Amino acid sequence: MSVYTFLILILPVPCMGEAVRQTLFTGSADVDVMFDQCLINSMTVRTKLDCVRWCSRDPNCETFTFTKGSRTGTCRLHSHVMTSQSPRSSAPGSVAYTVKTEEERCPCGWKKFSASCYWLSTENKTWDEAKASCEALEATLAEVESEPENEFLKTLGANEDVWLGGTDRETEGQWKWAGSNTLFSYRDWLKGEPSNNGGCLQLWDNGYSYGWDDVSCDDHRRFLCEKRYSNDNLYSCRCAVRTG
Repeated sequence: MSVYTFLILILPVPCMGEAVRQTLFTGSADVDVMFDQCLINSMTVRTKLDCVRWCSRDPNCETFTFTKGSRTGTCRLHSHVMTSQSPRSSAPGSVAYTVKTEEERCPCGWKKFSASCYWLSTENKTWDEAKASCEALEATLAEVESEPENEFLKTLGANEDVWLGGTDRETEGQWKWAGSNTLFSYRDWLKGEPSNNGGCLQLWDNGYSYGWDDVSCDDHRRFLCEKRYSNDNLYSCRCAVRTG
C-alpha cells in the first residue's frame, strides 16, 4: 500500500450556491483500501472532485473514499479521521483521503461545538469516576462558558441527569470548574438552586425546566466530556483542486 501527500486549495469564489472562505491544507491518500469506520453516506459520482465537494459540504466529513468505475465512481463519506490504526479492508482501485489532520478535528463519536469536542457517556458513574474517565480520554468534564454552549450541551443531555465539571467541594458556595480551576463566569441554575444538597454540578430536569442543579457527588449519572482542538477550520462549502 502506497501513501502520498496532496495539496487542496480552497478558492474564495462561490461554490454550489454557497459562500466559501479561503484556506490551504494538506491531506494524505491511502491507495487500494476501503475505510471501515463511521460511514456517513455513500453515493454515485462522476469524478473524484464531486466526492471532494460532497465531503467539503458536510461539516462531519473527515475522510472520503473514492472508487473509480468504468463511467462513474462511488464516494463514501466518513466522520472519522483515518489513521494507520483505523480499520480498513483491501479494495483495489479505491483511494481514501483524509482531509484534515487529526489534531484539528473531533474523534469518532464526539460532537463539535465552537472550539471543543464533546462526548456523552453511555455508563453511569459518580462525579469523581466521571472526571477520571474524561481525563483518561485526554479530556475534562464539560465546562460551560456561554449560553450557546449551554444550550448545545442540553441538546446532548436530552433532559437526562448528566454530570458537568462544576464543584464547590473546596469552598462551599464557591463554584468552579474542576478541569480549568476557574470560577463560573456563566450560570444556568434552576429556580431555588443551588440548594446546597451536594457539591457537584449536574444538568437536571425538575419537571419544569432543564438546567443546573447541585447534587451529591456520589450519585451515579451519565457525563459529558470536553476536549479542545487547536483550529476551527470548518467551511460550508469548498471548491477543491488537486495539485502535484
